[in-house]
Amino acid sequence: MTKQLAETVRETTTLAGSEQFTNNYLTTRIQALNRAQKTTIKSEAAVAVAGGSDFSKIQSISTSSAIFNGLSRIETDKANETTPQLDKVTTWHAPGTFTQQRITKFGDISQKTLTLRSLDKQYYFAGDVVDNPMLLKLDSETGVYSTANFAAAASQNESPETDQQIFPKTPLTHSLQNTNDTTGAVTTQTTLFRPFITAFDQDEDGPVVSQVGLRLSSLTTAVVQPKNTVDHLTSTAGTYAGTYKGVGSDEALKVFSMTAEHISKEDARIRLTITLTKGSEPAFTLVPTKETGIFELNQGEAGAVATSLSFVSDRLLVNFKDSKGSPQELFIKFTKVTHLASSGLYSISRPGVASQNMDNNSGNPRYLKTSYDSIGITIQQTTLSNDGTFTVSIEGKSIGTNFRFTDNVLSFRHSTGGLAVNTYTVRYTT
Repeated sequence: MTKQLAETVRETTTLAGSEQFTNNYLTTRIQALNRAQKTTIKSEAAVAVAGGSDFSKIQSISTSSAIFNGLSRIETDKANETTPQLDKVTTWHAPGTFTQQRITKFGDISQKTLTLRSLDKQYYFAGDVVDNPMLLKLDSETGVYSTANFAAAASQNESPETDQQIFPKTPLTHSLQNTNDTTGAVTTQTTLFRPFITAFDQDEDGPVVSQVGLRLSSLTTAVVQPKNTVDHLTSTAGTYAGTYKGVGSDEALKVFSMTAEHISKEDARIRLTITLTKGSEPAFTLVPTKETGIFELNQGEAGAVATSLSFVSDRLLVNFKDSKGSPQELFIKFTKVTHLASSGLYSISRPGVASQNMDNNSGNPRYLKTSYDSIGITIQQTTLSNDGTFTVSIEGKSIGTNFRFTDNVLSFRHSTGGLAVNTYTVRYTT
């Protein structure tokens, strides 16, 4: 009798943890298990007490046609499901940030970012969030879903060990942020979990929680469209790059160069000159109109092929027809660069002398240094607050404190030993 009851408990526990299946199937199985106990097992109990045979296997008889056929229909318009049927299974992505309350050594409560052990890239949950489903993992070989277990923290106190574990008694928050590269829209998904205990270890003081599962309490998604970081084609503190899709092309190709430059000596406004392939002539120019922040795309002598254009989140997607009436697509993305950047290359050149890279040295502030054209040159931020001005020094002596990068280029003039004045150009490339 004890053995039979233990088997029934195990079967009930298995069903209780099978949230990946539909309510119809689980209800059918639970009712079948109950009916099997009240009929077959009840009859066998009397025989067993009288010294008869062992009990039937509860898992076998509770899934028999005889038991299933004796059940009432659970849903009036649908037959009872007698084989496992997956409920609506949703993929939940784990990369992101987990945070949970921890108590610091000073007794303060703070939200601590956790670095959980053995974290999979994705998990699953069945049904709807409103039902507080548990987080599941999938065995790729068997196709079976089971409860996702995580190491449990024995204490809420902050420590290197508890920072890799989940405390069972307080909520756990997960945040995942993605940026749409085309639109610039930032989507933030926030999931709130309630941990629950799934396993204990035994030590000399008794049972200790060793693993927890997670139930979803809420899942919210927020989408934000960030503002432009600069006034485009008035400020050039960054780089423009993009892709182009021409006639008969299914794949967007990287644009060779996008150069911000003054329209002419007489017109100080800035335009973006776009060259599609290396060695070719510029194909398009993006020019400002009289209305601030509005641009038009010109194609050579054909003139404007797209008008009333504006950047959104530092991005511009233009679908247009070229001068021959063929559909085209041009995507432009701006990346703001605060000089001096910690990545990328800074090179220096002057007419008649080959360019060379400058040493980019970390410090507060950062500085560039090189020996070029037989002189020692140093460029560093003029102020710690980095207001965009730079000091240029030759052989340790300042020649000016108000130099600036324009379109990632800084220029200065210098004469050595009474010779001709030379123009030196410092250029940043990613």
